[in-house]
Amino acid sequence: MKRIVSLAILMIVLLMAAACGGDKEPAASATQAPAAAADAGAQQQQQQPAAATQAPATATPIPPTATPEPEEEEEVQLSEDQLAALEKLESYRLVINFSSKGEDAEGNAIDDHGEIITEFNRADDARHMMMTFVDNTDPTASQPPVEVFQIGTEMLMFAGEDVGWMRISTEDSPFSDPDLTMMTSGDVFSDLENMRRVRPDEKISGIDSRHYQFDEASVLAKLFEEDMENVKASGDVWIAKDGGFVTKYTMVIEVDGGSGGMFDPTMTKGTMTMDFELQDVNSDIAIELPEEALAGATMTGFDGAFPMPEDASIQASSANFAILSSALPVAEVVAFYDEALTELGWTKDESGSMSMGDMASLSFSKDGVTLSLIVSLDSSTGKTQIMANVE
Repeated sequence: MKRIVSLAILMIVLLMAAACGGDKEPAASATQAPAAAADAGAQQQQQQPAAATQAPATATPIPPTATPEPEEEEEVQLSEDQLAALEKLESYRLVINFSSKGEDAEGNAIDDHGEIITEFNRADDARHMMMTFVDNTDPTASQPPVEVFQIGTEMLMFAGEDVGWMRISTEDSPFSDPDLTMMTSGDVFSDLENMRRVRPDEKISGIDSRHYQFDEASVLAKLFEEDMENVKASGDVWIAKDGGFVTKYTMVIEVDGGSGGMFDPTMTKGTMTMDFELQDVNSDIAIELPEEALAGATMTGFDGAFPMPEDASIQASSANFAILSSALPVAEVVAFYDEALTELGWTKDESGSMSMGDMASLSFSKDGVTLSLIVSLDSSTGKTQIMANVE
């Protein structure tokens, strides 16, 4: 928004006039003194010695007022805990853009761009993320936007038109993914002592921030797991004076042999860039689950949530399938679904169902919809896995 400010300057000039008095007689003029007095004065002056000429008084010079030197701000020792302090804020919106341009080991061109927008609201324990990725060399490799909502323990993800909305486990939350957390928290930085302070300080999205510059010594330890002699990096980072969290950073990474690390492991030569900017800190950010998300993640044939044992957790579910996990033995899970689905009006197909040891296959039908359940022991976790599919 542009705003025009008009300034009016009012100047007042005070005119002072000297007032003349009434009829007053003029004072006697000194030139009217008798000539005799003048002669006597001259004679007296000749008889007196000449008086010494007095030098005019010299004014004592006033020394100029010294301008106080600004106090040097005490340097702040950065810490990795400070730079990952976003979760201490009440709310924020964060925009990250990253791109890769170069070639892979076979000489094929790499030219892609991605964007991540995240929102956070502490009061509602709510998070929202939108991720997009575009491959400019091969449009078919571009990925559809992925949108994720997490409010409390409820987590929904839109995985493209083919899959639609689905519920996922908070244990599989992308908000907890180490690579994503590294980029969205400012945790990409290490060896903070090598950062160089740049003055003056700046405001980033209205937040007073200290400005630093860095090179590969401050980031490669986090972004690359192997020795990266042929990788160079440079950039700028701004860190909030109050709170120590990152408000903005820009980074350029040059690869000349090796790998692009977590950004693009296929790259052997080229340039990668990343921009991070925090916005709307502690502002009113409302995060609500879309109605279509709740409806789309509900399995066909069920008016409400898909039934599951009390201790069970959802690994993933959509309109057509669900993957659950429970600590109950396989036999108890089978007994639970026999009872719960019958109460909901589903009819069990005994001929299409079987049970053998730690694995059971069940089939139910209702209103032209067929529900298939596979209940088995997951040896890797020691829990019972429930896979449901509707047709």
